Amino acid sequence: MQTFENLQWLTISQAVADIGRFASFMRQRYLEAPVIVWGSGLGGSLAVWARQKYPNVIDGAWASKQSTILVGPECGEVIREAFQLIEEHYEAGDTSYVEERLRISQPIDIGNGL
Repeated sequence: MQTFENLQWLTISQAVADIGRFASFMRQRYLEAPVIVWGSGLGGSLAVWARQKYPNVIDGAWASKQSTILVGPECGEVIREAFQLIEEHYEAGDTSYVEERLRISQPIDIGNGL
């Protein structure tokens, strides 16, 4: 039976599998768009584990130990702007700025997604 109370029995592996299935659905639905998952606390851990388990459908993960709400409303806006900047450089085909700022050791393969 699907009830909110039954979520207590959900395992980490099941939660990660759910994220992987949802990411796969989103990729198919939105024309193979890159998928980046994020979260804070346990949600951040789940995001990272899902990226590790499903690298074929999850292109990136961002995890934080603190909620953006706790550090201030400006933080969420800064994160949104950062992702926007990454997207703009990616779409323009110039990933050098992103690679430098994120200290990525290998060039981003634009043909393969972020």
